[in-house]
Amino acid sequence: MPDKSTIVLYVSVATILFSLVQIYNSGFNIHKQWKARISRPLVKSSRTESSELLIKSVYEIKSLDVYIVDAHFDCRSDCYVRLPALQPSSRDFALLCLFQSGGRQIQSQVTVDRIFPSWPPNSQFIAVLYSCRVPQNQKISFNSVKIVNQFHYGHGNAREGASKDSAILPLRSFQPSTKEDTVVCLKSTDGPLAPDLFLEWIEFYRLQGITRFYVYDGGIEKDNGISTYLDFYQTLGIVQLVQFPFSSKVMDAVSWNQPLDKAQVFAVKQQIQLISLNDCFYQFHNKANRMLLVDLDELLLPSRTSENLIQMFDRGFRDNSNHGNILFQNAWYFMDQQTGGKNFSGGIDSFFSLPPPLLRTAMSEKQPKGVFKTDAVLTINWHCAIHVLNSVDLDPYVIISPIDYGLLHHFRKACEDKFMRRTCSKMSARLVEDSAVFAHESSVKEKVEFIKERIRNVR
Repeated sequence: MPDKSTIVLYVSVATILFSLVQIYNSGFNIHKQWKARISRPLVKSSRTESSELLIKSVYEIKSLDVYIVDAHFDCRSDCYVRLPALQPSSRDFALLCLFQSGGRQIQSQVTVDRIFPSWPPNSQFIAVLYSCRVPQNQKISFNSVKIVNQFHYGHGNAREGASKDSAILPLRSFQPSTKEDTVVCLKSTDGPLAPDLFLEWIEFYRLQGITRFYVYDGGIEKDNGISTYLDFYQTLGIVQLVQFPFSSKVMDAVSWNQPLDKAQVFAVKQQIQLISLNDCFYQFHNKANRMLLVDLDELLLPSRTSENLIQMFDRGFRDNSNHGNILFQNAWYFMDQQTGGKNFSGGIDSFFSLPPPLLRTAMSEKQPKGVFKTDAVLTINWHCAIHVLNSVDLDPYVIISPIDYGLLHHFRKACEDKFMRRTCSKMSARLVEDSAVFAHESSVKEKVEFIKERIRNVR
């Protein structure tokens, strides 16, 4: 029979072996869970953590043809509730915000800011920002807000509770412990999304110091492998995907109430893009000091090779401290105007599809893109901030020199997909060679291959 010291030794060895097995199994399970999160769509959630999908809804006031996407607290100066919405362009409505306070309702008048009603012209619906000031010194429940037609609310109790005359929205408020420097909001995007182009776009801006991207999914086709990359970047906390079915749901409702021709369908979709951008701003402005507005076919390059975008933004705002928004001129690269692209028929699947040097148009102040201070802005359009808060003593924007700061390089398939033929002829007569984008090709491609390899290794 073994002595007491031998028994103690056996027990110790067994305990150590058991612990090692537990550690191994724990690590294996963590690896399996992480791999599973990358290889399948993420769980739908209404929470705002970057690793989970944020799902937007449509809140309709049927009697007015008003469609609201969300309700956000905004306490940058006084406290307001901000509600990006779509409404008929023919008139504004008298609306009230109703808050619960004990057993009674506290009301606040809604003000309306038309975000960009002049384009597309003659649109039957426009994007607006509804704002209602939060009543002070009241014990209000801030779980939800009710938006009602003021006329019906004040003229008879029979209509006060009617769902077609009102909408009840949950209130969103998120206060992060720390802020990032600059983030990107990508407007509502639908249809196919080239995986390599998306990877190049993300990795280019990451190399330039951007750490977070908010992508509004208005119906991105997922059958070309793009979902693998979206899921991967979400898992890393680099991309926050926002499911935004607003466009399809609203278009169905609008078309049912008043059929739209092709021009009106285009106009409404453009206004819905404005809603997605303003919702992105109010959803995430508390998470960043600045926001950059760029599309998936645009690369913003700093003019100084010694700077990245963050450093250039710092310098730009120091030099233009009385502005809430700095804008960058842009130049177009049309694939059908390139020496090797005369018969270019496909979509752009890479910024480096054709060999350098590429031909670009002259620098232009038309359709510039901007970066803006999140503590100063009220509304934004497709390119920049257009209104600043009344409490902020800043001019809305300034267009800065591409030679001293940076230039937006904009890639498109064909000129006449964007402009009239006469305009394209004028633009093509002034083309210049530019290889600036290709100075970043090797570093971007190296990062893209690294990401692809990481994904292959966890499958």
